[in-house]
Amino acid sequence: MVTREEMTQELMEALVALPNTADGIAAKFLAEGITGTPQDSCDCPLAAYASRETGYSASVGPNNMFVSHRGPESKWTVSTFDIPLSEPLSEFVMRFDRGNWPELIIIDEDEI
Repeated sequence: MVTREEMTQELMEALVALPNTADGIAAKFLAEGITGTPQDSCDCPLAAYASRETGYSASVGPNNMFVSHRGPESKWTVSTFDIPLSEPLSEFVMRFDRGNWPELIIIDEDEI
């Protein structure tokens, strides 16, 4: 079973690998095709990135990330925790939610 400490370490390594500015984070996500939906904590590009890098379920608020993990034999979540976001990550989330970087917003084909 993965411990909380191991999960935290993996997540922190993934987040530290991101650029140190909101614009840099947006550019990285654009280059890697990571998109999301504004005002949707589970569908933020930062949550998608964290899930892709760690394999854990992630949701994002303006100041923290909530992460959960299911055991290999369990349909139940076996470990959950939240971590505070750095200033650049928080700025990215808040600006994305306000509609900055429209190229990172998932387009719903039914709404076109």
